[in-house]
Amino acid sequence: MTNLPKALTLSLLVACAGRAPPVAAQRTVAACTARSLGAIPDDSIDDRLALQAALAGGCADTLEAGTYDVRAPAWPRPWWSLQMPPDTTLAGIGNATVIRCTGADGGHDWRCIETGDRTRVTRLRLEVRLDATQEEQTHAIRITGPRTGVRIDHVTFHHPVVAGSSMGDCIQVVGGPGAEAVDFTIDHNTFLACARSGVAIHSGVRGFRITNNHFIDDPDQDIDEEGSGGIVDGEIAWNTFDLPQSLQSSLSVSIMSATNQHIHDNTWAGRGLDLYGCNGCELDHNIITQTVPTPEAVMEVRKTSHLVSIHDEVYTRAASAGAGAVVAVLERLGTAPDHVTIRDSALVQHTAGPAMGAAGIIGLTVDRVTMIGDKPYTLAIDLQGTKAITTTDLHITDSTIIGPWTTAVRLTGSYAGGAGTLDMTRVVATGSVRGLMCENVTHSVSASGYVIGGITGPVTYTGNTMPTPSCGGLIASPLLAKH
Repeated sequence: MTNLPKALTLSLLVACAGRAPPVAAQRTVAACTARSLGAIPDDSIDDRLALQAALAGGCADTLEAGTYDVRAPAWPRPWWSLQMPPDTTLAGIGNATVIRCTGADGGHDWRCIETGDRTRVTRLRLEVRLDATQEEQTHAIRITGPRTGVRIDHVTFHHPVVAGSSMGDCIQVVGGPGAEAVDFTIDHNTFLACARSGVAIHSGVRGFRITNNHFIDDPDQDIDEEGSGGIVDGEIAWNTFDLPQSLQSSLSVSIMSATNQHIHDNTWAGRGLDLYGCNGCELDHNIITQTVPTPEAVMEVRKTSHLVSIHDEVYTRAASAGAGAVVAVLERLGTAPDHVTIRDSALVQHTAGPAMGAAGIIGLTVDRVTMIGDKPYTLAIDLQGTKAITTTDLHITDSTIIGPWTTAVRLTGSYAGGAGTLDMTRVVATGSVRGLMCENVTHSVSASGYVIGGITGPVTYTGNTMPTPSCGGLIASPLLAKH
């Protein structure tokens, strides 16, 4: 530009100001990769510091194939091996990229990866190997509130039980008042083995999705919402739950002290589902087959569960599960579930047990439900009071009972709480000797002064295909004998 007029030269310099460096200059800048920072797979050298540097530089989203060794820092050490800064990604190319975390010394709730806000772990295999002297819970990934926008997808977890070590979860989510874990997604992951739960969610968690995952061998629950409250607005959908090789619990999914949970389109093969205080919760289009020997039902609603809607479900209790109910709605520790609705579902019973049992429940509706059994047993549906809670506001309508049960429904006030109202309308049964059996209709007091419950009624029994029952003076409407 020395041959140009001075004014023109100045204007060109101003116009070029702020432009990117020439292409040749750009090519001289080294690409930011985990390898460039020292994380070399398959060399059996600890890659923890190099991977941490790659995360800090935002260049851990290009991990090559191979195994990266991440060893717990020496004691005293932080509670994590890798900590993800906000807005970073840890990604490989699939199962060929392995991050192997090993631990030795103690410490509270040590975790392989601690997530940050808006972080993502994807497309890799995550292995956690503990020493037998480990004295702590160890988690593969932990989301600790306050956190938002964490994504974990297409990760294969292998965190097996190690003899002599404390158990830990593959994913643990922990929040609390003022420090919620919000808007996280766990999607398209494979849980090959988890020493305790696949996903453990504690209190203070809001707005999450657990979808399209495959749970294979978790000795405790596959999904365990075990907090003291504040678990709100969750979706559990399109997951497959297989039977573990070793079991510590007959439950696959346990929902405790949670609100607005939508559980739909999942498939269970082996273990059951428990709602232990689930408010405003909906279950639909799930298929659960229980094969584990257990006295627990395939699906249980307990404690303070409120406004639970269950519809379009198929629950099967296999012969290998042993005697017990398919569905149970139960009081627990002096607290009663209320307003539980089961509609348009099938309950299949292959053991000597009822299709459904309820005790200590206020407000139960069973509508358009088909109950099928193939083993002789007295009761298809057992409704009873318990302790000081009156089982009442019961509705069984437009349902079908097929099998060798001798009684379609038993209503009993045998316990101190007794039983209240029952509406049994348009129920079709085959092979049942009677449609309704009432027990302990009136209150009485034992010789020791113990109050024995009764049935306060009224009982409505209309439009059913079974013989007219005898329930004392409780019948509140005209009876129809066999059609």
